[in-house]
Amino acid sequence: DVVTPPPKPTAGERFKAGVKKISSKLRSVGTKAKSSKPPAGFRRIKRQSDGKIFLQNTRTGERRPE
Repeated sequence: DVVTPPPKPTAGERFKAGVKKISSKLRSVGTKAKSSKPPAGFRRIKRQSDGKIFLQNTRTGERRPE
């Protein structure tokens, strides 16, 4: 009696399994709260007089209330 080895997954099946694992990881990462980052070119500054926080553009010097 010849013993047949268990069926080996094909390369494609192995690949799909890996993709599934990765995509589930990505999904769990994507649900985290997005860190609020000021728009490009803007820095957060705190006004000394009253402690209000503003965004100031480093190039044009434009300020926006936070």
